[in-house]
Amino acid sequence: MISFENKNILIINADTALGENISLKLSELGANLILIGNNEDKLTNIIAQTKKAQYIINYINIDKCCSKVDMIVYCNFFIENNERNHENYLTFIDKISILQHNNKNTSVVLLSKNENEQSLKKDLNTYIHQEGINNLAKVLSHKYINQKIRFNTVIMDINTIEPASNLALYLISDSSKFIVGEKYDITND
Repeated sequence: MISFENKNILIINADTALGENISLKLSELGANLILIGNNEDKLTNIIAQTKKAQYIINYINIDKCCSKVDMIVYCNFFIENNERNHENYLTFIDKISILQHNNKNTSVVLLSKNENEQSLKKDLNTYIHQEGINNLAKVLSHKYINQKIRFNTVIMDINTIEPASNLALYLISDSSKFIVGEKYDITND
């Protein structure tokens, strides 16, 4: 069985259904959680259900926790053209550089969820989004491999939260330390 005992795991967008699912599973497996989200009530509720967790709202003070992070799960990561997502994405990438100095094997999983019925169809926008995320994981893995930071992505839909959570747990675990720059598509197509 996979254990995350005494591992510090940063979960970005923990206040989503996917983030909550992953947070609760990691807590049961002994992880120390650092939760980031926008909904303070939701984060407080998640923390009440977990063993060891703290939260941050909107990336405030993220610098303080990044140096302690062993693993990162970025829930509902989406490449789209709006200011909020660009700001969150750029903040995330900037903070990864802090991890370069931690001298650990750090795993990052980007989970991308298609939220509406139209995006579930394999149209051009969905294809571009999925390929963009796939390429991002490969580029970031290549860039940070010498710092022992690995990236993988999971593309999912609204019906695959449970399998996506399980796959994310596996991908951030030490059991998958040789899986780098991969994309897993577990949509129900």
